[in-house]
Amino acid sequence: MNITKPTLVINEQKVRKNIKTFVEKSRRNNIRFRPHFKTHQSETIGSWFKEYGVSAITVSSVDMAEYFVKAGWQDITIAFPVNLRQLDTIHNLANICQLGLLVDSVESASFLARKIEFPLSVWIEIDQGYHRTGVQDENTLIEIANAIDKSSSIKLVGLLTHAGHAYSAQSTTELKQIHIASIRDLQDKQNILRTQGYNDCQLSIGDTPTCSIANDFTGVDEIRPGSFVFYDLEQLALGACTESELAMGVACPVVAKYPDRNQLIIYGGAVHLSKEYQELSSGENSFGKVTYFMESSWSPVLEKVYVKSISQEHGIIQATPEVVGQVQVGDVLFIYPVHSCLTANLFSNFQTLTNKKISKMQSLLPMSYE
Repeated sequence: MNITKPTLVINEQKVRKNIKTFVEKSRRNNIRFRPHFKTHQSETIGSWFKEYGVSAITVSSVDMAEYFVKAGWQDITIAFPVNLRQLDTIHNLANICQLGLLVDSVESASFLARKIEFPLSVWIEIDQGYHRTGVQDENTLIEIANAIDKSSSIKLVGLLTHAGHAYSAQSTTELKQIHIASIRDLQDKQNILRTQGYNDCQLSIGDTPTCSIANDFTGVDEIRPGSFVFYDLEQLALGACTESELAMGVACPVVAKYPDRNQLIIYGGAVHLSKEYQELSSGENSFGKVTYFMESSWSPVLEKVYVKSISQEHGIIQATPEVVGQVQVGDVLFIYPVHSCLTANLFSNFQTLTNKKISKMQSLLPMSYE
């Protein structure tokens, strides 16, 4: 593989193994697996899921739903509060596929009830502590359900949540506790709706950390993890994966070295890695961990070596004297990103270790890299 600039590289074998693991977990628990495709945004990688029998997916935007409908997917949930300004496109999608939308307000639910003409599935989003979007109040929950019930076109499917606060967990034990609490909270709200006559309310959960470590999904109808397809340093720190399951990173040319300060400079900055970081035990920030890059593989993580700082195109790697002595200008280093979703979104395609280029949906950012 001829790396001449920052290149988004994936290990297809690991990706497929990660997919298979979740497919098998879903089947053991008799639940629907609706993976979130915002992480990879690729028709080709999406087809790997089909090979394992996956038929329902999650996306994060109307545009992404359009992209994957064209790729042949027919059961799609847009896991983002419905954008009423895209109603025309939503109408078109609802006419050609089984479409699910999220609502978290009476206003949105009532608007859809008045305007939607084609069959449409609606989920009520529940806030369980992340405090981004979602319903907490019991009365609001019932009002939304009643607003949906007034329409002959839209149907209340169930309650959906993303336990984003799981990313603040300090241990796998805490992750498991969040998982259990999340399901119990959904079941409590499910029971509230049952008292109002809504007896067919499904439950959908969606974060990668808890879905990765949990083995009991009693009461849950579907799971929607996304970043598990590649995993990343954030998931590794949470205990949601092992280093052997990390399947994506950025191959970056070394453009300078400074032995006097034990630093290497790579062509690979914020526009390639994103500005997500982890705080080290020393109190310093790390924008990625570093490995050696070979033609058809990459090495284990190099100890005490990390991306210390980034600007637009530059990455400054703090290294050990041994690594600085071994790496030469012109070599290629491989950087594991902190958050795979954001890093993948910065590139227009993936490169496999077998030198196969895989295209993806046009980046959602103004500039994307080959």
